[in-house]
Amino acid sequence: MYPHPIQLREPWRRTLNGDAPLLSRTFNTPTGLEPHEAVWLVIERPSAAAELHFNGHPLGVAAPAAASEFDVTSHLAARNEIQLQFHPSEERAEFASVRLEIRLKSKD
Repeated sequence: MYPHPIQLREPWRRTLNGDAPLLSRTFNTPTGLEPHEAVWLVIERPSAAAELHFNGHPLGVAAPAAASEFDVTSHLAARNEIQLQFHPSEERAEFASVRLEIRLKSKD
């Protein structure tokens, strides 16, 4: 059944990039992916806008108080890293949840 969610809970690494909060987490690629499936990264309600990088590739900005979705299928590696870079003025760098979703690829 689609989408199939995979929650990315702790451990998140919390560091500073200069004076800006940076949250990062590593994980392995989901196993058993089929050619007709895509992997999406969903970030729910970050405390502020955050620049998102996936395995070093900039994906865009996760908007505050909303859900942001990014197709990361083409960026998957055996070992993956998500980075959320918040603005230096943001003291509370957090989010409601981050998950992967296995979805059917769209038929373009």
